[in-house]
Amino acid sequence: MAVIKIDRTKFIMSFNQLQLTISDLVAQDNSSVADHLFLSKQLSAQIDKLPDYFRKIKVAFLSNFTLLGLPEVFRIRTLFHNIWADTYLGPYSQHIQEILNPGSGLYKFQPELIYFLVDQPGSDEDQINELVGNLSVKGFKVKLIWGSAIKEKFPDHWQTKYKELGDLRLAPQAFPDF
Repeated sequence: MAVIKIDRTKFIMSFNQLQLTISDLVAQDNSSVADHLFLSKQLSAQIDKLPDYFRKIKVAFLSNFTLLGLPEVFRIRTLFHNIWADTYLGPYSQHIQEILNPGSGLYKFQPELIYFLVDQPGSDEDQINELVGNLSVKGFKVKLIWGSAIKEKFPDHWQTKYKELGDLRLAPQAFPDF
């Protein structure tokens, strides 16, 4: 398969160009997180051009480690499936405050789905389960993902949390509920 090179010099792509580029990106085995970040920025400029048949969903990501780039990768991957994912990324390691503070960005965003990614070492499992329970009682759909579970599923790729979680090509099964 030929490698698709994304032209990052284009100021703004049309929505059709963007869809074709995303299809090519998803078909590649060697696309980069940088490609996803670039296309996500392009996509943000095109939200008013989304076709009516696109499903829209609000997804939040909370974690006790950095997930920078994951919402953008997620947004591009969902667009490939004709889904517009409006995403929220909780502040770095502020997952407890985000859940306990009803005035937090999480509650203002009002997601339909929350991915709560937790690194096992130093995490109080009972406390995390209680937080997930609090969100569920409030009507949020929550998917709790332990970092160690992903490491067990993908031991050959586990070099850093970012590589595993920031690139859905390596761990699409980490997001089965979507």
